Amino acid sequence: MEDLKKALEDLSQSIKALEDAVVFSIEQQNRHKEKIETLQTAIQTTYDRIDKALADLDAEEKEDEICLSLP
Repeated sequence: MEDLKKALEDLSQSIKALEDAVVFSIEQQNRHKEKIETLQTAIQTTYDRIDKALADLDAEEKEDEICLSLP
């Protein structure tokens, strides 16, 4: 009977350790997800700024062309 009690206690401790490992894994996944989302936002912001800079440059070039074509 004592052996069964010890085995059940060991099993309970193993299950608790497994639960802790699952919680830790989920927390790690959530942190990684947040980092990925932050990187995606930074990349999108970079693309937006590049697009705006190209549009501004294009507008500036057209303005220069107009100025050069004036008599």
